[in-house]
Amino acid sequence: MRGTMLVYEPGNDDAPIVEHLDAAPTLEQLKAHIPGWLEKVPGFSLDRHDGRWRKCVALCDEEGKLKGLPVNEQATIRWRIAQLRTKPQNMAPLNDVLVGPVVVLYGDREFMEAL
Repeated sequence: MRGTMLVYEPGNDDAPIVEHLDAAPTLEQLKAHIPGWLEKVPGFSLDRHDGRWRKCVALCDEEGKLKGLPVNEQATIRWRIAQLRTKPQNMAPLNDVLVGPVVVLYGDREFMEAL
């Protein structure tokens, strides 16, 4: 089982934090980056990293907007691209944004099934 966890931090336009994993991440590993309630980002099921498009699962803080977390511009752009490539007819409103840290997970079939 092989997977990768990308962490997009608000205000950081550099490359994401990259962690290579031999197993699905534990709740503690996810909470180290997203301390609040975890929510799967709807429509964020595809991401491009290292020159390849990959199926993925993206997570954010469910209450991030209520907490006033900063806009995560890099993750929002990647989310929009994922929506355009998969189901543009179901896109979130253009004024919707992702806030706080966003974790993107992808890997082999076994890894993805374990999420």
